[in-house]
Amino acid sequence: MRGDESSADNLAVPENSLGFLLWQVSQSWRQHFVAGLKPLDLTDLEFCVLSGVNHLADRTGEPPTQVAVASYFSVNVMTVSQLVRRLEKRGLIRRRRHATDTRARILSLTAVGERTLADALALADELHRSFFRRCDHRSLRGPLAELYWADHPETSAGTVPALAGS
Repeated sequence: MRGDESSADNLAVPENSLGFLLWQVSQSWRQHFVAGLKPLDLTDLEFCVLSGVNHLADRTGEPPTQVAVASYFSVNVMTVSQLVRRLEKRGLIRRRRHATDTRARILSLTAVGERTLADALALADELHRSFFRRCDHRSLRGPLAELYWADHPETSAGTVPALAGS
């Protein structure tokens, strides 16, 4: 295939590749999000751990394990363990041994962690709105959600949630 063709079907031109575009947009989003979280002294992955602990506890009615949080966000278990240690030292997360599985650690937010997460969620909403204001949110969300649910059926208990506003 010649690389000088201008057709939108020519994948030799990186900007014509959906993978390239998704990668570039996700990098831009991450930079925007990381910069936005700086006032709260949180990294994007620390935010994921805090919000994941909260979300999974709400969803199951029980505090999640480190492994469950890592799995939910597709992050390496050791990375989550390191993040949890940092968040624990800052007084945002409480970690304790599982009652029946001595290798597992149960996670919960402290009162300070809950307040920090509430502030972070409000800020994340602002960051989301400012970044995605440049596109048609509804038309973009559908295909992205379809790709996500195809690769993560376990997170929806076998059903794909309806899209908001659909």
